[in-house]
Amino acid sequence: MAQRPNRDELKQKIRELEHLLQAGADSESEIREYKERYEQLRNLVERAQDGIVILHREKLVYVNPYFAKLTGYQVDELEGRSATVIIPPELQEPLRERYRRRLKGENELTIYESQLMHREGRRIDVEFNIGVIRYRGEPANLTIVRDITERKRIEKERIQAEKRLRYLSSRLLKSQESERKRLSNELHDELGQSLALLKHMLRSAKRSSPEPPPSPETSIEETITFVDQIIENLRRISKDLSPAILEDLGLTAALQWALDNFSRKHAIETYIRMADIDNFRTPYLWEE
Repeated sequence: MAQRPNRDELKQKIRELEHLLQAGADSESEIREYKERYEQLRNLVERAQDGIVILHREKLVYVNPYFAKLTGYQVDELEGRSATVIIPPELQEPLRERYRRRLKGENELTIYESQLMHREGRRIDVEFNIGVIRYRGEPANLTIVRDITERKRIEKERIQAEKRLRYLSSRLLKSQESERKRLSNELHDELGQSLALLKHMLRSAKRSSPEPPPSPETSIEETITFVDQIIENLRRISKDLSPAILEDLGLTAALQWALDNFSRKHAIETYIRMADIDNFRTPYLWEE
């Protein structure tokens, strides 16, 4: 595929073309050189894969074939007509004001995104690259028009994909949190209660049994103590998986509690400094 000409190069070539049209030729060699350069520039402009437009007195005095095809017209259907024929109604006045300020020499954007109106009524996303040239002795707008419809489509799909990814990530976090809570409840409600029942049964066995053997390998009391430790560990694991303080008092208090718990467990002095973040949440985090 042939490389698309640089837009600045195209603008420079068109300025040269406009200059040649205004310049005179004194000798036959100059006329021949003029014709050759004119043909080279005309061929470059008309074969360009960007729209090229000269706007003079708010009329389209020149459009290249690509621009005509982009908007659904023939070249002769556009040249000589007001630019409003290919500009959406709500953009006509803002673009007209920019055009007038630019011709007055005021500071104005030269590259920006906008829209054109296709002959069939659909919108075309475009990028304008605009400069000022002389046309028949008066200032005129030279505009390079690039179709960015595909770029916009890809950008829109990227944004939608990012939103979808954030949503799926949020659902994953929610699913993980639900699973942790389920495990926490199972540890506390099922295993914890089972061990508590085992402890009760051991105490009952201790009260109803005769004196224990003289030298048991593990006494019932030691077993009860061991079960107490298991119950305490289960409670700790249950709290770590889904601390009640997180639901009751919020994330800020839960972080402070976790840090205090860490300090007591490891005998390390700690401190925390943070803003209240209880109202913070990732977009879509808890939305169905």
